[in-house]
Amino acid sequence: MPIFISVITLKELTMTNILIADPREQSGYFLRSLFRGQKHRVMIAIDASYAKELLDTGLFDILVVDLAVDEPQIYSIVDYAELWLPMMPIIAVTNAQSSFSLNAKRFTSIIERPLQGKQINDALGRALKQFEEKWTNRRTARRIAESLPILLNLDDTPVPAQGRDISPDGIALEMPRDSKIRAEQSIPAILQLPEQPLELLGKVMFIKDDGKSKIIGINFQNLEETDQRKISDYLRKSA
Repeated sequence: MPIFISVITLKELTMTNILIADPREQSGYFLRSLFRGQKHRVMIAIDASYAKELLDTGLFDILVVDLAVDEPQIYSIVDYAELWLPMMPIIAVTNAQSSFSLNAKRFTSIIERPLQGKQINDALGRALKQFEEKWTNRRTARRIAESLPILLNLDDTPVPAQGRDISPDGIALEMPRDSKIRAEQSIPAILQLPEQPLELLGKVMFIKDDGKSKIIGINFQNLEETDQRKISDYLRKSA
């Protein structure tokens, strides 16, 4: 499970990675379009288990959870994020008919459907401000945007790739659109840390086509704490 010792710099506040957890995928499209319009990267997870797997990569900065439908498993994502990512800002989306009793202290913002652009922008602004304060005051944020080489072993063939985001628990790679990589595929890899290459096993958690390339999200599997600290040391030096 994650440990909380890596660092992000304020220069990256202009672009954050946002995870929307919404059991009705299409209802998350409006939020996604607004966030993308402000140059943020966005993914939507429609079930709790997948959302938790994405959070395990450490590659997301802000969590938006749609609690407007009575899905207890979706609410469990809030518990999971609070346990393993205690510095993460969480925005709750709800409505007047929701049966959930929300504790406002658990959320950066609570916004109610029908959604309006201003309330969403205000909520996102508060989340970004909270995130900035955590970076500055506690230095516990997890992800940095960093170009780092990694060598993948795909069917016994070494394939070089370039990371664009990295945390102690995962990496996002930018690869050609014709790359033969499958969701949930386990991939041996060598992370090219400057001081010492690190052999590890990664699991593909998401594959996203951005029109120019494939973005591959990988969760590091069964890392020893010493190896996780080596990655965190690199992140601190690179921040």
